[in-house]
Parts: sequence; structure tokens; C-alpha cells
Amino acid sequence: MTSSWTLDTVQNSWTKLDTDYEGDFCEHLVRSEVAVVTVRLASPVYTRSVMTLRRTVADKASQVGGIFGLCAGASVITMVEMAYWAAKAARALCCGGGGGGGPSSKSTKVEDQSE
Repeated sequence: MTSSWTLDTVQNSWTKLDTDYEGDFCEHLVRSEVAVVTVRLASPVYTRSVMTLRRTVADKASQVGGIFGLCAGASVITMVEMAYWAAKAARALCCGGGGGGGPSSKSTKVEDQSE
């Protein structure tokens, strides 16, 4: 058995509900189904919190590390390694020697003295 809902069927059902509840079905629902809850506290209790804008060195370092990690995929070890290689390159350019076996490093020649 199938039932089809048409606009007339719905309007007739609503009219029947309206007349059963003496005029206003919505008002009946509000009066019978809605509860009002009132909560009162004995005394006003609250927690006062104060925000400060001071940042420590650790806060700044963690923020910089987080930005590098997010944007560049770098870590603290990577930054230390980059500083090491930058210092080594600067030393090689300025002082003429940086060690490490490159062409600018000093090497000693060993001559063959076997006569």
C-alpha cells in the first residue's frame, strides 16, 4: 500500500490538528514540549587573567625555527650547518685558506730522493 502526499492532504491534516488543539497547534507544542531552565550562582566567581606581550629568547628561537621548518623544511641542525659552511666559505675568500683539501689549501710536496 503506497500513500501519496499532496498539498491538499497536508493542508487537510494541518487544519485537523489546528481544530483538535483549539486553534493553534504551534502554541500547543511550545506549551507542552519546551522547558525553561534557570541557573543561578550563589556568588559571582570568575578568574582574572592578564596577558603579557613579553617574549623570551626561547620563544623567539622557537618561532623562527617553526617558520623555517614550515616554509623551508629546515631544522636547527640545518641552520647550524648552513652557518658553518657560510663561515668556512667566508674564511676561504678572505684569508685565502679554508682547509678541507681544496685548491687553496696548502700542500707539501714530497720529492723522491732515491738515487
